[in-house]
Amino acid sequence: MTRINHRLLLAFLLSLAIHLLPFLPLRISRQAAPKPPPALSARLLPPALPAPAPILPPPETSPQPPQATPPETAQKENKPASSLRWERVIGQQMSTLKAQGKFYSAEAKKLGLEGDLVILMVLDKAGNVTAAHIEESSGHPLLDRDALNAVNNLRYLPADTPREVLLPLRFRLED
Repeated sequence: MTRINHRLLLAFLLSLAIHLLPFLPLRISRQAAPKPPPALSARLLPPALPAPAPILPPPETSPQPPQATPPETAQKENKPASSLRWERVIGQQMSTLKAQGKFYSAEAKKLGLEGDLVILMVLDKAGNVTAAHIEESSGHPLLDRDALNAVNNLRYLPADTPREVLLPLRFRLED
């Protein structure tokens, strides 16, 4: 009886070792799982635009005879005059649309809506608006719609008009 079955003893010891293994302090170096990268976040910043200038109708002037100017003065005056030319034409067309009631809708006036906005207009070679996009909203969908309608009604702008123009518009109720 003292004779022990070696196979049985070996199986018992092996089973004991396997069952005690989780309780033994073993130093197994495990590589830590890599940390996931932080979540990306983005935010839109408002475009850095100059303060919108109101579009006013051209001042009424009486015709005056041309005066002789030195060539260097005339050269300096040509550039601002040409840039004012297309701005003046836009102002005149906007004044016409306003007089026709196509600039500031009756619905927006009735609700007392006021606001400023900036529209990007793209022109073709003939000076007609081919695309218009609101760059800076007035905060009122009605005013934004009125502005887009008015800009899409602009026609035959001068040849010196840039092909892409940021156009500031102001909607104010008249007292």
